[in-house]
Amino acid sequence: MSIRVLGKGRRERTLPLWRTTAAALRAWLAVRGRVAVPEMFVNGRGEPLSRWDFAYAYSQVRS
Repeated sequence: MSIRVLGKGRRERTLPLWRTTAAALRAWLAVRGRVAVPEMFVNGRGEPLSRWDFAYAYSQVRS
């Protein structure tokens, strides 16, 4: 199994996944439910998680 990611400069890359990683992502998708966007991680409004959303969530975990 592999995934496609957008990297620096919006370059698309295909990355292989370990079986345990693939299983964890499948479990996450089952918990997350359906959303209208193809991104794996979304914010509370169901929109793609931006780097600002991630930075905010990360700062909340660290404090």
